[in-house]
Amino acid sequence: MEFQFDCGCGEQVSDFTRGDNEEITTRVRCSGCDAVYALTLTPIVKRDA
Repeated sequence: MEFQFDCGCGEQVSDFTRGDNEEITTRVRCSGCDAVYALTLTPIVKRDA
């Protein structure tokens, strides 16, 4: 899964993570201001395999 959002400093933050319909916790750093974001990605609806 790829995610992307704007940091408070205006820089775009993005990353790619792999998961198999399960909760994933990851951290990503903004290259503009060094802020660190902790994200938990939780599938709301699981797709059939």
